[in-house]
Amino acid sequence: MKLKTTTISYFIPFLLLTAGCGEHKESVQAETAIKVTTEIVTAYNGLITTSYSGVVEEKNNTHLSFFSAGTITEILIKEGQQVRKGDLIARLDAASTSNAYKIALLQEQKAQDAYNRLKPMNENGSLPPIKMVEAETGLNQAKANTEIAKKNVEENNLYATSNGTIGKIYFTQGMNTGPGITVLDLLEISTVYVKIPVPEDEISSLKQNTKASVTIPAISKKIIGEVKEISVTADLLSHSYPVKIEINNIDLLIKPGMVCSVTIDSESNKKGFLISGKALQKDINGNQFVYVVDDKNKANKKLVKTISLMENKVLVEGEIKEDDLIIVSGQEKLKPQVSVNIIQ
Repeated sequence: MKLKTTTISYFIPFLLLTAGCGEHKESVQAETAIKVTTEIVTAYNGLITTSYSGVVEEKNNTHLSFFSAGTITEILIKEGQQVRKGDLIARLDAASTSNAYKIALLQEQKAQDAYNRLKPMNENGSLPPIKMVEAETGLNQAKANTEIAKKNVEENNLYATSNGTIGKIYFTQGMNTGPGITVLDLLEISTVYVKIPVPEDEISSLKQNTKASVTIPAISKKIIGEVKEISVTADLLSHSYPVKIEINNIDLLIKPGMVCSVTIDSESNKKGFLISGKALQKDINGNQFVYVVDDKNKANKKLVKTISLMENKVLVEGEIKEDDLIIVSGQEKLKPQVSVNIIQ
């Protein structure tokens, strides 16, 4: 009986020690679990609105220049001024060309007088035919020189080639210019374009004449426009495609360079899952992913792909499902299969 009593007395402390170690192990595991907050994934099936940032551009920009070289004596317009087709915009110093035109007129008058004197003699047969040919040739040549000189005088004037608004003026009075050198820009802004960059994975969903809502904060204006141009060439750096949306600007309040926001509604329903943007992360390969908490309170990496931004949520598709618990904060230190402690 003494031996049996001793065995039991040693066994009881051992059980107490083992139980204490088990409790300590569970406490350590609870302390090492990373604290996170989560949200529930919700499914979505409906129309989506995609947002872009854009910049206003003129519909057309004509670079006006003189046909001849010279010194600018007058600039008759200002930046932002409205002009009509045919309006005189600027002049060059016309002294040399005007003198050349006067000389050409005198030469033409001289040739005409010689022709008029020789014509009766030719009709009477008292003039050798070669002399009459020389007179006619001289007169025609003088007339051609006069036309050239007159054209040179006219080219000292710069006229508006169409109705529009004067853009940037690159020269001032007294500066020298030459043929083909842009003196100023003539802009067509009664209709303008809003240029937006569209990512390559969204460009296929856009079609010409699709309606777009354009908001311009600078003038507190919201306008409905239409997609008119979709580029087939992508930007090499951003991998986005330039798209132009046409909007009316009858009152000319919208100016080139104004920043605006654009929203375009999808033409068909999109399926996916709505999650917080704070849950999205990228791995070293550039893949988007989120952490999902399983029934053992462990974090699991799930790949996703963004479809669109929807107000304060992101519509995604991928390896998640409805009612999943995704981690929205505390994931900075997470790795797959790491234990987490969900806090409210």
